[in-house]
Amino acid sequence: MESPYLTHPAVKDGIGFDWLEPKGEGLEIFTDGSGINDRVGAAMVVLYFGQLIHSVRVRLGDNCTVYQAELIGLRLAAEFVLALTTTRRVNVYSDSRSALQSLADPCNTHPLVGEVRSLLKRARTERGVFLHWVKAHVGYHGNELADAEAKEATSSPSVSVELPVSSSRFKCKLRRIIVQAWQDHWDYSPNKGRFTRSIIPNVSLKTHFWGEMAELFTGHGRFPAHLFRFGIGNTDRCACGAVGDAKHYLVSCPLTLNLRARLRFNPLDLSTVVREYNLPVLGELSRRVRAFLPHLQRSRFGRRHKVCK
Repeated sequence: MESPYLTHPAVKDGIGFDWLEPKGEGLEIFTDGSGINDRVGAAMVVLYFGQLIHSVRVRLGDNCTVYQAELIGLRLAAEFVLALTTTRRVNVYSDSRSALQSLADPCNTHPLVGEVRSLLKRARTERGVFLHWVKAHVGYHGNELADAEAKEATSSPSVSVELPVSSSRFKCKLRRIIVQAWQDHWDYSPNKGRFTRSIIPNVSLKTHFWGEMAELFTGHGRFPAHLFRFGIGNTDRCACGAVGDAKHYLVSCPLTLNLRARLRFNPLDLSTVVREYNLPVLGELSRRVRAFLPHLQRSRFGRRHKVCK
């Protein structure tokens, strides 16, 4: 692929598209790209007065994206038209608005976009090619055929088109590797975060809760057991007499019974508590437990602390 930076800015221009409903008249080409089970395929079908007369499908490398496949489908269409000996007008349809918008943008410097744009410009000049966007899966015969061919291309045993790894796919794969390494570390650290792991067994980049609930889910907060461990407070016991740790307030403390009754979860599987409908109640429960802090602060000043000299 020729570098898009070799094109002088004065001669840069995009190739426009519009919306046009297929009418089944003359030569019509439909293109599509598809991704199934980390495999990617592209296809092009040619209809003449509504009858299928030609089709091409290719499988792309597994590191390619559906966006690249959509562009490859349009490249197949341009190559087919340029191979014709003569034609007056060809309508090319794609359901990928992102691919068509990239071709219409003269400032887009993606190498594949530049290559396809160049071919389509030539096809427009020499063969009268016009690009159109159509909605996907609304019953257009040609679009459905192209979609089926693109899906079929993903099952091909061999790769027909290799392209450089896109930045989006690279970031996606890198993110998967990092999250998996994070999960492995989380799974095989038996002496750290055991209580938190019982609530959140699977790591995620998604934020499930806000700051004040971090105390409740980690056990590192304003709980008698945790504060007593660090020499704050005179006892590790809750006012009810049990050990006052986070699990106690979440599962069995009578002081939080009215709030716990509103939670929908299995006490034997704490991971079931992290649900969208439970978050407001968990926030209230966390604030209820935090309200015990003033008493613990006063207790702290009543203790003797060793001072290092």
